[in-house]
Amino acid sequence: MNLLCRSIPPVLSLLLMGTAAGQWRSETFQLPNGWSALWLPGDASWQSVADHLANQPTIEQIWRWDAPAENIQFASSPEELFSASTHWSVWNRNDPDAQTLQNLTGQTPYLIRTTAPTTWTLRYRVEAPVVTWQVNGANLLGFPAGLGPGVAPTFQTYFSSLVYGGGRGLPATTRVFRYVGGDIVRNVNPVSVPLTTVIDPRQAYWITLPSTTDFTAPVEYDLPGGAIDFGRTQTSLPMGVQNRTTGELTLTLELETSEPAPSGQPAVSGNVPLMIRTFDTAVGQYLDTPVTGKRTLQLPASSTTNVLFALDRSQMSGGSGAEYASILKLTDSANHTLSRLPVRAAPASAAGLWACLVTVGQVDPLETGVAGNATSRAFTLKYLVHIDDTGAMRLLRSCFLGQLRTAGNPVGIAVDEADVFAVGESEVSPRRFFSSLLPAGQPVIPGDGPYEAGGAVSWTIDHAANDPVNPFRHTYHPDHPAGLAIRRAVTMEFTAAPPETLPNGASLTAAWGTRLLGGTYSETLTGLSKADRPLRAGGTFLMQRLSEIASLQLD
Repeated sequence: MNLLCRSIPPVLSLLLMGTAAGQWRSETFQLPNGWSALWLPGDASWQSVADHLANQPTIEQIWRWDAPAENIQFASSPEELFSASTHWSVWNRNDPDAQTLQNLTGQTPYLIRTTAPTTWTLRYRVEAPVVTWQVNGANLLGFPAGLGPGVAPTFQTYFSSLVYGGGRGLPATTRVFRYVGGDIVRNVNPVSVPLTTVIDPRQAYWITLPSTTDFTAPVEYDLPGGAIDFGRTQTSLPMGVQNRTTGELTLTLELETSEPAPSGQPAVSGNVPLMIRTFDTAVGQYLDTPVTGKRTLQLPASSTTNVLFALDRSQMSGGSGAEYASILKLTDSANHTLSRLPVRAAPASAAGLWACLVTVGQVDPLETGVAGNATSRAFTLKYLVHIDDTGAMRLLRSCFLGQLRTAGNPVGIAVDEADVFAVGESEVSPRRFFSSLLPAGQPVIPGDGPYEAGGAVSWTIDHAANDPVNPFRHTYHPDHPAGLAIRRAVTMEFTAAPPETLPNGASLTAAWGTRLLGGTYSETLTGLSKADRPLRAGGTFLMQRLSEIASLQLD
């Protein structure tokens, strides 16, 4: 199969739509009577604050800091600004009309007021740890410090790798405050604690720095999109691991099972079959090793190490709604950090919008006795194809991708431009896709059967004699003023596996069935001769995914 990758039209947009499954975990917080501060390491916005606290009558108030980054948080003591600031979102059980805090977002500190010692278990979606420092002043923050085994780090040891003002570690002027319960009283709650205090990752602390920093932890992770998210199309994903310390560390990776999803949330179909991909120089190819049990990785001092993850999709089943989710737990040998990263994937699906490039290289001769059907030079045809969740395939003359005007205004694909918000009407910039091969007045032509790997789908395309895009109507040719009515019978036969290599030596195996589809193309044209002799042509086709949106608004 002669698939020329240089002829593939550029992908204008790869939109991965749908609600991803959560990696669910529960955290238990021990709250003293009075004011305390907790650090929420994941997103608990799946239900409202009021619903979270329906069975927690002793939790009276929750405050979240919302100050702009350029604002200093307190001048000399945190209770001064706390008592007078308007930069807080508040949930107050005793004042429903004044509530400005509706949801609990992740990687965020919260002040909690209770009327009695309280044990509060909160379920959240796991998020990659990140600490956002304000430009100046004090910051109310939490940190993904290790809990054990071993000795949990103090502020001094945790921040010993912080590069700051030409030196390392926390400046001598650094002050740390911790809430201990009771009323907010100067030097009582919050109270100043020494830098030798052990960090509790479930608590939030006020910590002062004279200017901003990007420091999150001694070991940090660079993840595109903040998750190891394969979606329905990715086959491998990179992750950068930065060791900020001056010593070599051993990183331990362990895959944890997600808790069941709460009622009303997308169900978790199973664990992600995650693998680590390494290059074996002895055999000259990549090897994939499943992440089972505990895996270790050496991190040289003051360095960044790249880890390549892969996915075994053969272990995933289910329809288009299936979602797999796991949690990747990471610890280091010095017990500086304990981080959890979300891992998710979905079974491969052909549903979505595709750009199809056909390379025609064979045309059967009409003259009798003429041998051979190879053209002296191949020519191309370009189609626009949509496949829905049932496998139904449609050729589209044009479509529009953007925020729909239907209830809820989801991002979707519509055949009619009027069904999509225009530029300036929505935060989502609309896109138009177009194919000139379909007749005017026929925006959609359905196929004769569903898509299946190894199967075939056919279409009948009728061009009237006066069709503006009739390829045999030549407006400026004196012999063809009216054109000819023609019928094109098109068949695409999909191959389950790609060719071994492209002409440039690249392989399509990793992307086949997820981001690329292809196979053999054939077409029969009738209406061109008085004897009604059909003209047959053939070649290959390659489809490149433009979007994973499975639904199509037809009217």
